[in-house]
Amino acid sequence: MVGKVLLALALLAGSVNALDFRYGKGSFDTDISIKYFMDHEIDYDIDVFALSEQHKPFSSYPLFFYYDAELYVSDTQEADVDFANPMADIQMPFFGSANDMLDTFTGFFPVHGDYDALGFDFNFGLGYDLYRKGESFFGIAINSGASMPMMSAENLEDKGQFAFDLMDTFDLDISTYKIGPALKANFVLNNKLSLYGSYSYGFQTATIESDLFKSDVDVDGSYSLLDIGLRFRPWKEKTTYGSITFSPKLSFTLGHTNKSWEVDSVKVNLYGFRTDIFRPFTADYKSSYTYLSVGYSF
Repeated sequence: MVGKVLLALALLAGSVNALDFRYGKGSFDTDISIKYFMDHEIDYDIDVFALSEQHKPFSSYPLFFYYDAELYVSDTQEADVDFANPMADIQMPFFGSANDMLDTFTGFFPVHGDYDALGFDFNFGLGYDLYRKGESFFGIAINSGASMPMMSAENLEDKGQFAFDLMDTFDLDISTYKIGPALKANFVLNNKLSLYGSYSYGFQTATIESDLFKSDVDVDGSYSLLDIGLRFRPWKEKTTYGSITFSPKLSFTLGHTNKSWEVDSVKVNLYGFRTDIFRPFTADYKSSYTYLSVGYSF
């Protein structure tokens, strides 16, 4: 998966006329729940690497396009994830109807382990400028894209209450596709500084793969994205210091991005039981990071 992401970033870098290279640090917060079965809530520290084009007009027309491609990698987080605790005298798998089994759990117990997150998020949009004067603009767009967060666990403590090897089935791979409206704006403050912002909200559909489930799960949800930044262009004209020439096409940006995704509740069929046991599944993901970027118009 990482190889495909890097290939996509390389293709983007070679096919556009302007680029921002971003590096940021922040958090990726996960809240995953399977009712009566599991509660996974971990906040990861992440490093973010991204390529972006905030606003690329089509010649003199009011139309424009934009994109951002983001790879985030977490540290290894030691944490506890809560799993249902079956009664000591109950042997798994259980027999009987799913409703009968709701009474077999007496609470949750923590499972300590090392958890990691890795993900890729891509946004692409086409828009129309309602206002454009010089480098200042305000436009509306249709945003689309894909997200692929993955979570994995290692070194999990062995819990004898489980007759099946649940601890090796935790890993979650998620592939999402999204679409919705977006707003894009940039306001020139002076000949060196400009303030930009972007906001989008829409719907996502996703497929979740995990050995926790008897089959892949298709879910729907919503997403939102807010990106703001202050761009600094230190040279209005070409400037030479010794043998080095600095171009006015070079810029630096300090920015902040917030992203979130909420999954609508869906029932999942759990792995490891001889009879079907369905549980409501929900998941919320949020990322927030501050970044520095170097931009250049070719």
